[in-house]
Amino acid sequence: RLHRFVRTQGNASEYIPAGLIAMLILEFQGAPAALLHLFGLMLIGGRIGHFLGFGLAPGNCALRQYSMVATYAMLIGSGLAILWLALVG
Repeated sequence: RLHRFVRTQGNASEYIPAGLIAMLILEFQGAPAALLHLFGLMLIGGRIGHFLGFGLAPGNCALRQYSMVATYAMLIGSGLAILWLALVG
């Protein structure tokens, strides 16, 4: 059980900084506030869902999978938004 909690915290420390840095770059590029809020909610929701699906209820694979999809969608979406704003702006 302790190993699962350590891995859950380690997983968060791997994804949260990348998401926050992407959001910081978007902020510096002048991205709309609604887009930043959307990406922030996706990141927070994904990480909380991953904690619940992996840390507290290890048999709940569906919640863990949906949470990782939300996290990856945030990272990919913010990366594409950074590229778009760099090319258009």
